[in-house]
Amino acid sequence: LEFVSFDGDCTLYSDGKNFNDAELAQQILRLLIRGIRIALVTAAGYGYESEKYEKRLGCLLRCFESSNLDAKILRNFYVLGGEANYLFQCDYISNDTSTE
Repeated sequence: LEFVSFDGDCTLYSDGKNFNDAELAQQILRLLIRGIRIALVTAAGYGYESEKYEKRLGCLLRCFESSNLDAKILRNFYVLGGEANYLFQCDYISNDTSTE
């Protein structure tokens, strides 16, 4: 298995609601760790207003952030929004500005 896609609305979360299932977020993270590419497909059409997608998927994105995974692994997560009009790739940038 190299790729899996999930419908967001009515599958991973209730229609019009936000993703709030921490256990499901952990399962998705496990797939990413195994090298499986994942796409979450949603009819939500926010255009390029990525902050709205971030709000919708907040629980999942917080799970990614707390995992401390390499950005290369997280780039295997995609959101296909607006009934396939917009494709976003996860690109984690650390806010850590400390130097060694």
